Amino acid sequence: MLVALLALPALVACDRGPALGRSIWFDGSGRDGTLAYTQGPDWLRFVTPNCVVCHGERGQGLTVQAAGVTGVAPAVTWSALRERGYDEASLRRALTEGIDPHGREFHYYMPRWALADEELDALVAWLQRL
Repeated sequence: MLVALLALPALVACDRGPALGRSIWFDGSGRDGTLAYTQGPDWLRFVTPNCVVCHGERGQGLTVQAAGVTGVAPAVTWSALRERGYDEASLRRALTEGIDPHGREFHYYMPRWALADEELDALVAWLQRL
C-alpha cells in the first residue's frame, strides 16, 4: 500500500503531461496559468503568448504579420523537427535559449521561454504528437 501511495504523485504528473502540453500550445497557459519568457518581441507582452498563433494548430507553420513585420514561423511537427536535426535535448535548448541544433540563434521574434522542467517535458511530448 505504501508503495502505491508513493507512486501516486508520479502518476498524477504523467496524467497531467498531455493536458499541460496542450494548454501551453493552445492557450499559453503553463502549470501556474501563465507562461514566462526571457526574450521576445515587445508586442508579446500585450497578448496571451501561445505557440498556435505562429506555428498553427497542427504545427504546420504559418506566415505571420505582427507589428509591421512579416515572417514565416516554421513547421514544428515532430517529423519536421527531426528533419531539421532536432532531438529532445536540442528542442529544449531551442525553446529556452533560442539556439537551433546547428548552433544558430533564432530571430528575436521567437521567444525564449522560461519553462519549468515539467512544462518542457509536456511541450516536447505534445510536439511529438503533432
